[in-house]
Amino acid sequence: MSYLRIFCLLSVFSLQTLPRLAEAQAVRNVGFEPTVFALTGARVVTQPDKTLENATILIREGLIENVGMDLKIPADADVIDCTGLVIYPGFIDAASSELLNKDIKAPQPSERKVDFGRYALAATRPDNRNYLSPEFLANEAVVRKKNSFEKYQKAGFTAVHLLPQGKIASGQGTLLSTSELPVREATLIKSTMSTFRLYAPRGDVYPTTLMGALAHLRQTLLDTQHYEQHWDLYQEQSAFIKRPPSDPAYAELKDVLHGKKTPVFTADSRDEILRTLDFCAEFHLKPVIYGGEEAYLCLDRLKNESSGLIIRLNIPEKPKVKEPEDEKKLTTKFSDPVRVQQEKLRLWKEQIQGLSQLAESGLPVAVSSESMKKHVEDVLPQLRVAVKEGLSADQALRFLTQDAATLLGMESRLGTIDAGKLAHLTVMSGSWEKSETKVRYLFVDGLKLDFEEKKKEDKEDKPESGAKEKPEPAIVDLAGQWGVEIQSAQGKVIGQLQLAQDKTVLRGTFSSEKGDGKVTSGKIEKSQFEFTVAIGAGEHSIELQFKGELGKELKPESLSGKLKSAFGTETQWSAVRKVKTMEPVVENPIQLSLEGMDDGKDLLADSDSEVLVAEKPVFKNVDRPNLHQFNTELKADRISQAVNTGGNLLLENGTVITVTGETMPQTSVLVKKGKIVAIGSDLKVPEQTTVIDVTGQYVMPGIIDTHSHIMITDGINEYSQSIVPEVRVRDVVNTADPSEYRALAGGVTAARLFHGSANVIGGQDAVVKLKHGKSAREHILHDAPQGVKFALGENVKYRTSRFPNTRMGVEATLQRAFLEAIDYRRQWQEYEKLQKNEPDIKRLPPRRDLRLEALADIVNHEKFIHSHCYRADEILMLLRVASNMGIRVWSLQHVLEGYKIAPEILAHGASCSTFSDWWAYKIEAFDAVPYNAALLNEAGINTVIKSDDWELIRHLYLEAAKTVRYGNMTFNEALRTITINPARELGLDQQIGSIEIGKDGDFAVFSGHPLNAYSRCEMTIIEGEVYFDRRQQPTAMTESAERRSKAPQVSIAAQTDAKLDLPAEELTEYAITGATLHPIDRGDIVQGTIIVKDKKITYAGPAKTLPAEMTVIDAAGLHIYPGMIDSGSTLGLTEIDKVRETRDYAESGDLQPDLRTGVAINPDSELFPVARAGGITTVLVSPQSGLISGQASLVQTAGWTAPEMVMELEAGLQIDWSTKEERQSELKDFIRQARLYQKLKQQTKEKGTREPVTDPRYEALIPYLQQQKPVFIEANSREAIAGALLFAAEEKLRIVITGGADAWKLAEELKQRKVSVIVGPVMQKPQDDYDPFDAPYANPGHLYDAGVPFCIRSHSAWNSRNTPFEAAMAVAYGLPEQAALRSVTLSAAEILGIDNQVGSLTAGKLANLIIADGSPLQHTSHIKAVCVGGKLLPPESKQTRLYERYRGRLQKLRESQGDKQPVPIPLETQKVEPAKKPANTK
Repeated sequence: MSYLRIFCLLSVFSLQTLPRLAEAQAVRNVGFEPTVFALTGARVVTQPDKTLENATILIREGLIENVGMDLKIPADADVIDCTGLVIYPGFIDAASSELLNKDIKAPQPSERKVDFGRYALAATRPDNRNYLSPEFLANEAVVRKKNSFEKYQKAGFTAVHLLPQGKIASGQGTLLSTSELPVREATLIKSTMSTFRLYAPRGDVYPTTLMGALAHLRQTLLDTQHYEQHWDLYQEQSAFIKRPPSDPAYAELKDVLHGKKTPVFTADSRDEILRTLDFCAEFHLKPVIYGGEEAYLCLDRLKNESSGLIIRLNIPEKPKVKEPEDEKKLTTKFSDPVRVQQEKLRLWKEQIQGLSQLAESGLPVAVSSESMKKHVEDVLPQLRVAVKEGLSADQALRFLTQDAATLLGMESRLGTIDAGKLAHLTVMSGSWEKSETKVRYLFVDGLKLDFEEKKKEDKEDKPESGAKEKPEPAIVDLAGQWGVEIQSAQGKVIGQLQLAQDKTVLRGTFSSEKGDGKVTSGKIEKSQFEFTVAIGAGEHSIELQFKGELGKELKPESLSGKLKSAFGTETQWSAVRKVKTMEPVVENPIQLSLEGMDDGKDLLADSDSEVLVAEKPVFKNVDRPNLHQFNTELKADRISQAVNTGGNLLLENGTVITVTGETMPQTSVLVKKGKIVAIGSDLKVPEQTTVIDVTGQYVMPGIIDTHSHIMITDGINEYSQSIVPEVRVRDVVNTADPSEYRALAGGVTAARLFHGSANVIGGQDAVVKLKHGKSAREHILHDAPQGVKFALGENVKYRTSRFPNTRMGVEATLQRAFLEAIDYRRQWQEYEKLQKNEPDIKRLPPRRDLRLEALADIVNHEKFIHSHCYRADEILMLLRVASNMGIRVWSLQHVLEGYKIAPEILAHGASCSTFSDWWAYKIEAFDAVPYNAALLNEAGINTVIKSDDWELIRHLYLEAAKTVRYGNMTFNEALRTITINPARELGLDQQIGSIEIGKDGDFAVFSGHPLNAYSRCEMTIIEGEVYFDRRQQPTAMTESAERRSKAPQVSIAAQTDAKLDLPAEELTEYAITGATLHPIDRGDIVQGTIIVKDKKITYAGPAKTLPAEMTVIDAAGLHIYPGMIDSGSTLGLTEIDKVRETRDYAESGDLQPDLRTGVAINPDSELFPVARAGGITTVLVSPQSGLISGQASLVQTAGWTAPEMVMELEAGLQIDWSTKEERQSELKDFIRQARLYQKLKQQTKEKGTREPVTDPRYEALIPYLQQQKPVFIEANSREAIAGALLFAAEEKLRIVITGGADAWKLAEELKQRKVSVIVGPVMQKPQDDYDPFDAPYANPGHLYDAGVPFCIRSHSAWNSRNTPFEAAMAVAYGLPEQAALRSVTLSAAEILGIDNQVGSLTAGKLANLIIADGSPLQHTSHIKAVCVGGKLLPPESKQTRLYERYRGRLQKLRESQGDKQPVPIPLETQKVEPAKKPANTK
């Protein structure tokens, strides 16, 4: 009996401790459970557009038995009164990885190891499973923790689709109910979709780039097909076939290829979605798109080529538009311009309205909780926002129910409330779209979850009065933003940590200058905490483990502890909590100036509450305002066209440069359907033809760049292996790159997008027309001959972990690759021969290898080599290897030593694409000369000037102009290097490159001659459509600057490059006569005279009688200017920038004020004569790095020793301003200590107290703290410049802003504070995304108009000679020519405090001057002589000596060959029938 009592007591206790239904625990209690339910009196939404009022739903054994009105209630039913409640089909989360156990990973497949240090792999590895685990089952990795589905249940979700993420092929999804039953019981579909993501994995193993990822997956799917063939033949046993390998990855992918399993691809942007559809079309797949942020822009293709969409809801908070208020106080906090804020609001509304377009498309559309902050808890709130903004409630409900079920193949079981379907029901207190509505009941898998009873039970469970309730332990709050400092062997690493906290679990993000990552795991335990940061992606990420101790504070302000890396090293770290401040409203009058006279309301006239109809991001012409009034440039501005011509256009009355040899004034060009049909005067205007008057302007063929890396998504270098010709740039064209628009603004109409140069054999290129705003398909010229990027020299041997590491290895890699490709071709030829002769015999074809196939195509002359190269010896090696294989190298890229072997290149027949004047940036570029293009052209080689640079592409016309200065090419020859010659190199000269009837209507329209440095591109036209019209686009220029620069005020003319006769001996006194003097400090003097004596100018004025014994230099017809001043360079401190041993401008340590650049000058640097030959006579040599970099020195560009060359050793203190508060505090603390040191020294003088220990650092600061000398503060952004100004005012320093890219935005403030600016370089990209394309170019013009003293620098050592060209670009965009000349002469001297010595042709000043046949700002002018400190020097350097030497070689070879000179092999420009391919690549 006693045992029975004990058993009863235990039973009662057990029953009391069981989870209750009120807590929504899906646990079956022991004993009786109701399995029949009758839900009565409810409003039942059976499907999104169908509702039953006062209806009943009968549920039996987890199935819907019946639904309707006036139903008979079964006797065994548990009746639930649902009066006033609304019943919906159970909600479905269509994609989430939240409930997957991240610790369970796909097993690593066994694979053959390859020693990449010894071999360059020509064939792809069939067992390469990097980032591929399609066999992984999410169903086997479900989190099995108690209450893990509770959030889903409370949010009304009865099913969740778990999708693995993080790889190119991540595995198979699974559909579970949210019942909390064991996985085997809760599984609705064990294996659903196969998940894919085309992304750049980064890391160090193949693939690392997006193009590599596509090639990797493409090869894997081809291997799957081959694997299936292999197994079929093997199992038939009718063919002599070896046993194939067993591969679960191929087995899973086979189901995808056969349509047995739907692929789901992650893709958000328009480019990503279209890229996915293009890829899937190759294998006849119809994917589900997961993400779909811009899916509404691709509906035309999605409807035909996809199976539906799973939208990752991630609607941010509604942007607010804040009108800036007037405030006189300067601040470093700036709001975006009003127009930019309005655009963000417009895009926010467009994104939501895009959901409506998707709903109306007929495609099944579901939603995912994956990217939301609170995951599933945020789904309904986000959809409610969308409903408020115009999405219908029924459409949103369909996303949650019916469409989700259809996408998952469960429409017969889920998604609607119908008899026979699973009783997955969500019972709510009202309509779901109302924010106050809550979930009342949830029915799933036969269970009833009650979310209201908890309140009653809570009441019952409350302890009796007086009973003490055990308090829950307080949890330390670590959530928020932290500034992190890590002590490493290389110095401090500063980072940002964002922590989110859920009870004791930590998650978040980490960013630093060394890399960005995620907090993948973290926890708080008692007085300790730890978290792990993964830098990188996937299997190859690096993990950092942070640990620390907690104090007694519940919300600590600082943290510290130990950090351990994957390499086992341990170091210290600390963090300080960042105080979250309200975003201030900028009330600066300077801010108002950014919007001009218009606040942009015409683009967004409706109120915030009104709905905008989403359209494709192209304005219709009738609705498009003239955007020229704005000085903010939006993405929508760049892709909007002021006029749509339909390809029918007449350019009327311009000066037409055809580049075929004719320049025709007052000529018109007619384009019909994108093709040129007529050229002449008085052309008739056909109907429906747009007429554009270009009177006074120059029309040239569209500029073509043969070497660019713009518009490539997620990595230009698949550097993981030495041979990767299977990767394709055309797979990853980025149509949203603003660099494309900026190139259009420079007259570029076509470009070849190259793979990078990190591989001996890189990837395939893509030739595109710059049709900004169009899709990638519309950009690509699909008929262009396909090229493959090769590379030689330093770049390819840089990685010591990968073969090759030497130029010897490069040759071996090429030989091995070609021989392996030839063998691959042989295998296919043998197979095809057998198939032809014995078609009835079954045999396995060779494995199709995309890498070897590309190489075989090169051998077959179907793909062509374009090789990155520098040195003459390696170029000859490539030509020899190719010739031995019967291959011709189509083009040489860079080819900076091509001038040394021009005859050999001519004989081989390669085209050459080269820089105009780049040199000395690495060892193999040290023998580069700016005469390279001219000498190659003289040899008869097809010569091209290209960019290989995001900025250079914007002004290729000026790069071409340099060939006139260096080598005296004719104007027409110079223009051909960027038009017809590149077209010939692309194999497209029958289509583009010149203005001829029948060719594409591609034009660049300039305000003056394109080679005139003061001209600018006004219009760019592609196939008769205007893609850029400067007069219709936003600009940073002021109205006065526009008027000044409407057309160049100076014309250019071809000059002979005759040398000026200079005395052989060094003179102490002489005169220069007959030239036009440009003194700068006064008006020009025609046929003037300059007298130099003892290094100084003693006379500069009109012609006068000279002593008979005086040496006279006749400069008749020439021009004399003051020597140019580069007011910011590292000239003399570096020889080859990539070689650390030659760099002396950047010291370690942050605070080094006693360093002086003048003591490290190398007077024998080859860079000095080169800069001098460009007209540079004085340079401010500035240190770089740290907070206080040191002191800049003023240096002349000629002299025997460094002391002789240095004019001012301590010319100014250089500070590099940081916008990070902790770095500013560090700087201010140092200044404070210096002032204390200064004070103590003063007290010693006055009171005789003990003198502090001499500290050279603080000693160096004293003259700057006393305002005796200027402090140069490097600051480019508006925030940095404002911070520097406030710092200077606080510390009472006399500053000069250097860099100053955003100075135009604070021009009035600079003027008021009397702060000068050293601008440069002018030619750089805009600082902010919303700045107009011309902002850096127009910057000096703004400062001129505001009255701010400024000068212009190069900010480079090897580019110092081009300082005048930086000023010339400013002239083209509004700076008066005289002000530009002043900015590199007298203004520079004034700002640097040496205007009493240099800067103008004035008696008493140093004889620093240049003699030229035109303005030194013009690229087409020739500098005849340079005078530094009275010493007359010819414009000679290492570069001129090399040019003369190898030009002599060319001429001697020509003389010795006579009539037998080699004739270049013509480039294949006509499309011919290709040779038979080794495999089908169509």
